Amino acid sequence: MSWHQDSTALFITVCDGVGSLEMSQDAAEWVTLRMAEIVRRDESGALDWPAAFATLSAELAELAAVRGPMATTVVSACVTPVDDRFRAEIAWVGDSAAYLLGPAGWEVAGGSVKTVPMALRW
Repeated sequence: MSWHQDSTALFITVCDGVGSLEMSQDAAEWVTLRMAEIVRRDESGALDWPAAFATLSAELAELAAVRGPMATTVVSACVTPVDDRFRAEIAWVGDSAAYLLGPAGWEVAGGSVKTVPMALRW
């Protein structure tokens, strides 16, 4: 997670290294550290997720050339306050999913669902 005071935005990135590639934990760590630094808004004001993913992909290719084969899935969100609510902009690559907890429980907000989430009870 990364807080951007200037834009009052909270960036959250979760990665899951691809287990079949030897150095995927490095790819997951790199992307989680870099995403909030790289993603920018385009001229329309929308986050330019494709450009951020392209930049990170190129950086991972350079790292892989030195460290060995690596890959990761990514789910990233930018949360900003809007009036008395919050807006979440979500992007992903790979087979991970993002969930939103609402009045009806957990709902898929984006990405690929591999399993059905269990209800949390206290």
